[in-house]
Order: sequence, then C-alpha cells, then structure tokens
Amino acid sequence: MKKLEKNEFNMVCDCLNGIIIDFEQLDWRDSILDNIYDSNLESKWGVNKKELIHKLCRFTNVESLELIVDVDQFWDRNENKYQVLGKITPKAKILEITSEKEKHEPIIWNSKVSSIRDFYMVAQGLNLECIIFVQNYDGKDNSIWATSNVDLLDCLLDISERLCFSRVVNLQTVLIRGF
Repeated sequence: MKKLEKNEFNMVCDCLNGIIIDFEQLDWRDSILDNIYDSNLESKWGVNKKELIHKLCRFTNVESLELIVDVDQFWDRNENKYQVLGKITPKAKILEITSEKEKHEPIIWNSKVSSIRDFYMVAQGLNLECIIFVQNYDGKDNSIWATSNVDLLDCLLDISERLCFSRVVNLQTVLIRGF
C-alpha cells in the first residue's frame, strides 16, 4: 500500500469515524475521497487536503480496501455494528483475502462466512474476472471459486487433480444474471 504520513492517516481515520463503507460500490476510493473532500480537518491535522486527495487517487482498489481495513482496526469497531446494518466487515472480509504481495487467487466462497452476494462484491473489488462453479464427480455442487484470467488455468488444474468438474463464468455475467 502506498504509505500515508501519520497525520494523513489520522485525518483519514477522523473523516471515516463511524462511517460504514458500502461494499456494493465499484470503487471504494470514492467514499474515502468524498469524506475527505467534505471535511474541515486540514488545520487540525496539518494536512494539505488537495495533496492527500491526490495521493489517495493513485491508490488501487485493493490499496483503498486495505486502507479501510486499517481505519477499521484503528477505531476497533465491533463486528456486530456491521452485522446489524447488513454490511461486510472490512477486517473479516478483506484482510483475510489480501496479502502483502497482492496475491488473491483463488478466493473460495464459504457460506458460513459470507453470503454469495458479498463474495461476488469482494471478487469484483479485487478485480477478479472469473467465477468457477465446482462440482464433484456425482454432479453435486462442491464450491465456488473466484480468480483472475491469469490464474484460471492453475485453478482448473488444481480442481481437475481433485477429480472435480467445473463450469467457468465471467464475473460480470454472474452479476448481470443475478446472484
């Protein structure tokens, strides 16, 4: 993640205090930027708002999500707050599938952890293009994977080694047809 200065990070945290990010958005940077643009916290933190906004505009979607996770951890928000509002917890949903190398493929849906809708939104936020519906040899549903086009072949090889059959669908097609 592009590093923010301590006072810049504190200003972002101050701007996002109590804000629950709506993970239905296609670009999470917009929420961060809107909150900073509307704030009057420049003098409090000694930050040039325009420079901070310019720096944040260069963040990728993943870097923006990691920033949201850091802000969430800073405020030590209770996961129940997200559950009551029906939102995805950044700490629970994003941190577990991101790494320092920004290697995310594949992510595999776990129905006990999130809804299928949340899974697709996270996959979209991570710029994964392919959804793989995996079945066992009896034709029963086994799992749902999300991956990039680059890692699709590796995923299919891994799936085939387990004697499972699969169907590959573009993520945008799945989103258009519904969850």
